[in-house]
Amino acid sequence: MATGRTDPRAASGLRDPQGGRAVAPLFDVYETDTSFVLVADMPGVRSDGLEVVAERDGVTIRGRVTRPERAPEHQEYELVDYFQSLALTEDLDLSKVNASLKDGVLRLTIPKSPTIQPRRIQIKTD
Repeated sequence: MATGRTDPRAASGLRDPQGGRAVAPLFDVYETDTSFVLVADMPGVRSDGLEVVAERDGVTIRGRVTRPERAPEHQEYELVDYFQSLALTEDLDLSKVNASLKDGVLRLTIPKSPTIQPRRIQIKTD
């Protein structure tokens, strides 16, 4: 099925500052009233090969892929490591970031600071 979109993983890749060739994982970002949720496809990454670091100004995601001991007889795609660094705004609560990995999909939930979350105002009547 043609989507008219070029798969960025087909490019030559980028360099992880810690060394090695890597590609940026494909991801979506959703906003809720209380948080931002990032969902990233990282096939081949296991939980012991995943590192997520949230700092004041950004979040860095590294996924190391375990490669098979033997090269495949036929190969249509290359297993590569993943690297992504995203800038964050200062209105997020980094002390409560939650990350989970299931079936090669990373789900990262970054709560908004309580000071910027919507608050329903009680209306008093006489």
